[in-house]
Amino acid sequence: MVLFLLIVTALLWGVTPIFEKIGLIKVDPLIGVTIRSAIVTAGLFILTFLFGKGRALFEVDGKSFFMFGLSGVMAGLLGMWTYY
Repeated sequence: MVLFLLIVTALLWGVTPIFEKIGLIKVDPLIGVTIRSAIVTAGLFILTFLFGKGRALFEVDGKSFFMFGLSGVMAGLLGMWTYY
């Protein structure tokens, strides 16, 4: 099972940049990051609540919240923006 997930992950991460570069032909990079992040955020909220983990969102301590937030700004915002 682990090998299967590894292969699927590699395929997804390998194909994704192709879609991103095609999408950036007519779109500003900051707008691209915004659209991508909004769709990912919506999907994550849906999955979180479908799997019954919604309550756990409110139980995260401040330090962990800050660290995940910092990671999101560095990788999800600045990293993606400079990549685009």
